Amino acid sequence: MKGTVRTRVLHVITGLGLGGTESMLCKLLEASPEFDARVLSLEGPGLMDARVRDSGSHLATLDLRSLNPSRMAWGLSNIFRNSWRPQVIQGWLYHGNLAARALAPFLPGARLAWNIRQAHHGMAMEKPLTAVVIRMGAVLSRGVDAIVCNSSKAMSQHITIGYSNATWTVIPNGFDMNQFRPDPELRRATREALGLTHDLFVVGVLARVHPMKNHHGAIQAVAKLNSRIPGLRLLLAGHGATEDNIWLKEELRQTDLYGQTLLLGERTDIPGLANALDVLLNASHLEGFPNVIGESLACGVPCVATDVGDSGVAMGEHGILVPPGNVDALGEALFSLYSLGPEARSTIGARGREHVAGRFGLDRIAGAYAALYDQLING
Repeated sequence: MKGTVRTRVLHVITGLGLGGTESMLCKLLEASPEFDARVLSLEGPGLMDARVRDSGSHLATLDLRSLNPSRMAWGLSNIFRNSWRPQVIQGWLYHGNLAARALAPFLPGARLAWNIRQAHHGMAMEKPLTAVVIRMGAVLSRGVDAIVCNSSKAMSQHITIGYSNATWTVIPNGFDMNQFRPDPELRRATREALGLTHDLFVVGVLARVHPMKNHHGAIQAVAKLNSRIPGLRLLLAGHGATEDNIWLKEELRQTDLYGQTLLLGERTDIPGLANALDVLLNASHLEGFPNVIGESLACGVPCVATDVGDSGVAMGEHGILVPPGNVDALGEALFSLYSLGPEARSTIGARGREHVAGRFGLDRIAGAYAALYDQLING
């Protein structure tokens, strides 16, 4: 990039844990060398800090949870050192959006963009503080130059609750097709490491344990197949999917699935886990644009998912979509894919990978962000 004027972008995000939003930001940074990007994390150190730095982007944390003024001042000064000033301020998630809005008046000339990454089905589903932040966002959205959303349904929902309807653009999640790909050797090695033989039928739920992710429904659906599928295994990976989760262990014991379930907790080896699966199950009550569907299909793994958010857009015809909350339908969909056999599932997965590459390849999505920023800066 020597000799090239790079677009200066300040990304403001709540934190850098292992969530889908944080992953999307990292992928955007890695795929966009034309950005002179700096990242401001409102929380303290996170599990994706190294990935941000490895992308060549500068990172500073405010550590707002500590309420330490000196740390916050140091974080801000670290971002704006060497007289660096952004052309675009990009907020991520509700809290990051408000923080970006608060910074904008102190950075004259910078254009302000927000990024909303989740569906909304009522304030009762949110934590009290988050509900307040969402309402504040609706009021302040009229002073924003652009609002990015990864889901058309989530966009409509936020407009309904009062967000400005004049500045939206839908940019779905993007997927690195080199990182996420069918890999028989990786499948074998991952299964071997997890103690799973090649003949087992493995259903995976790759999501944090949260009511909206509906692990209860997923477990109930898989339990219905216990007597119908020999060698059935359930793989749960994500924050809270651990032996320490008393509620989760009790759910598994009540359905006689505990001895057939792997509880892996938070993992970074998602390509390996996806390849190890026969079917990805996403039983969520709420979604925006689910990363896990795109990642699994990119690995050639068919999906069963509830028809929420843009799950249908992400999956296309390469799996089975069922109504949310319908445990029986989830179970029958899983059994249907099991009954097809490995060869037919592989064919569905291969077509699913083509679908993801054609519509959601990372280069295409990074290009959409670059075009948006160019439009904001140059009109």
